[in-house]
This record gives sequence, C-alpha cells and structure tokens, in this order.
Amino acid sequence: MNRPFPFNESVSDETGTSVFERVVALLLFAALLTVNTVLISLRIMDFPVRALAAIGLLGALIVIYPERVLEEVQKHALLLWLTAGLAALGVFVSLANATPIGRVWQGVMEVPLQVAVTLLVASALVQIAGYRACIAVFVAVILASSLVAMLQFGGMESMWQLRLDLWKFQNEPPLPALENRRPMGLSYSPIQLSTQLCLAFGVFAAAREMGRKSIGKALDLDLLILAAAVMLVAGSVFTLTRSPILGAGIFVVIYMLLRPGSWLIAIALLGGVALLVAGPFLMEYLQDNATRVVRTDDGSALARASMNIYGLLLIADNPLGYGYAFKPSDHATKFWQYLYHTPAPGALMEKELHNYFLNMLNTYGLGLILLAPIIYQLLSRARAALLFFVPYIVHIIFHNSGPFWTDVPFWFVVAILSSIPAAHSDFGEIKAPDLRG
Repeated sequence: MNRPFPFNESVSDETGTSVFERVVALLLFAALLTVNTVLISLRIMDFPVRALAAIGLLGALIVIYPERVLEEVQKHALLLWLTAGLAALGVFVSLANATPIGRVWQGVMEVPLQVAVTLLVASALVQIAGYRACIAVFVAVILASSLVAMLQFGGMESMWQLRLDLWKFQNEPPLPALENRRPMGLSYSPIQLSTQLCLAFGVFAAAREMGRKSIGKALDLDLLILAAAVMLVAGSVFTLTRSPILGAGIFVVIYMLLRPGSWLIAIALLGGVALLVAGPFLMEYLQDNATRVVRTDDGSALARASMNIYGLLLIADNPLGYGYAFKPSDHATKFWQYLYHTPAPGALMEKELHNYFLNMLNTYGLGLILLAPIIYQLLSRARAALLFFVPYIVHIIFHNSGPFWTDVPFWFVVAILSSIPAAHSDFGEIKAPDLRG
C-alpha cells in the first residue's frame, strides 16, 4: 500500500553505507542539533562548543567521505555563493563604517562561515543517515524541549530547576525569561523555542507534502499536517509567544483555500480536538493569569510599531548599512526627537529591532539588491516547501531570528529537505539525485 511520507515504504532508504555508518551519522546529527538548540552558550576556552563540533565534524567528513562532501558543495553551490556574497558585502559595509577589524572577523566567523560549515556537515550527515531518520530526530529534539516548556507552563518546579541547571552548566548570561518564569523548555529562550517549533512544523509538513505529491495526493486534505499545526499553536501557548499562532492561522487559511471542499471537515476536526484537549486546561490558566498570548496592549506588542519605524529611519539615514557591529540602541538618541511620542519608546534604548528583515537590511544595506537574483533563484527552487514555512516567516517578522542571523537550526532543515528525492520538487539544487535518504 502506498503511504505518504514519513511512512512511504516505496522510496528506497539505500544510501550506499553500512548500518553502523548510518547509526553513527544519525547520532552525530542528533548531537550537533542538540548543541545548537540546548547548549548554544557552552564554550571551551571562549570558543563555542557548537562551532568547534561543526568544524571538527567537517574535517572528519572530508577525510572519510571526500566524495560526499564534494557532492554537497556542488548541490548547495548557489546557496554557498549567496553566503560568500553576504560575507563580502558584510565586510565591505563594516569597513565603510570604520568597524574594528576584530569585530569584522568575528562577524564573518559567526555568520557566513558558520552557515557554510553547518550546512555542509548537516547535509553530509543526512545523506549518510537518511532523511527520514533525520526528520524524526529533528522533530524529537524540538518536541522534547517543548514538553519541558509545557511542564514549566504547568508549574512543575523540577523542570524549572532543570533549565536553571543548564544555565549554570553553560555559564550563560542572565536570562530575563528565567527570572520572569516564562517557559522556554530546554532552549536558550522562549523565542528560540518558538522558532524551532516553526522549523519542526515546516520540515515535517513539507516532507509529507513532497511524499504525497509522489503518489498523487497533494491536493487531498492531510489531517496530520493540520494536527501538526495544532501542536505548533499549543507549543506557542506554552512559551507565551504570539507570532507563531498568527502564522499558523495564516497557514491554515492558505492551506484550506488550496484544497477546495475541505473547510467543514477541517473546522470541525480542529475545533473538536482543540476544545477537547486544550480547552479546560487553558481556560483555567487564562482565568487566573492575564497571559501575554491573548493581549495586544502590553509593552512588547506596543513597542513593535516603534521599532519598525526606527528600523526604517535607520536605513533611510544610512542606505549603505551599518555592518556586523550594528546595534540599534547605539543610534537611538539621534532619532529620539522623532520617536519619543511613539508607543513604548523606551524599548529603543535597549532592545534590538525585533524584525528579521529590518535587521538584515540595516546590517547589509541596500547592497542586498545585488544578491536579489540569487535569492530569487533559491526561493523559486524552494517553492514546493515555502507554504509550510509561513508560520516561520510570520514569526521572524516580529523577532531577531532567521537565516543568516541567529538561526543555526534552519540549516539543518535545508539539509534535510534538499536530501529528499526530488521527482516533483527541485528544492535546493537537486536535479536527479542518485543518493536517496
């Protein structure tokens, strides 16, 4: 019987490697992902463990599997060219703003170099371990953190103590979310966990859709994708984060519009499940707490408009951009006369812009237009998966996260999706891959 991903037995799992190699590769994939989601602040001699691990793994893979690494370089050539272009643009803009050489080098290490290394390592490991197993691991790691967040949301002290122990182990800087008791699971912050939830939903749903296309069921309603959207909303409630909920709502509307005749059954199923599972628990909590999830009048929500105006004023004042040392609060006094009357203006003195696109624009400047053709090609090749990343896109509009910024797990997702046999999708640079995972 033909069954869609991840249960489709008709697609070969052969990767040309032994079971032992595949298990080791999967364990290394899981370890590297965990370091980049749970232990991102862990350092050895002031070097991030996650960076050292990625570089060490890339070196080992080049020695043991040089052909595979070369295949991944060729497959992701366009994306690597974009990475190099951003690096060159970032260096130029930074030097034009008289940024110290040390800070420029740090920016190159933390963004383009880390992206390239992580992408190649993750892609090679996925090719060895198999994409199905890597999706399962990715989702499992994020769900484990979400489960801890759910228990923190419910007031379980041992789960808060677990996160506090991680904080001490990594010698992390003070975390406001820990002080404010805002659930974050095992992740660095509630926002990062929400970002990771959006990615987990995106990779699962996109892969299922690709599998369903291969058996001619792409336009049928997929209840598992809708169930995953419900889980994304639930996880966002636990972390008290609003943007993924908005994104999930937008996704469901678009998804249903593309599947005529499925509205009634979807609404009934989603409403029934939500009411049965989450209703009593959430109502009790919401009655006792004016939670930020259902509020739009708190300081965080009000400050968004001010930050967006500020971000536009910044780029208008310096279209070249500010480079790797960009820090919005450094320029706040210059624009205070235009912003002091906006909602929650005090946030401009101490916070980042909370908008991925404005962060990128102000860091790299209007020179990003030079890279627009490459970006367009990449997005065109990823069009089969883009719908399922609507929650992610909506989320990063309101936060300081995203590709080529602070979101390393994103590249694990790219590695997975670009490894799926692409008979009906040319995601990434896949044409007709011989290796199947």
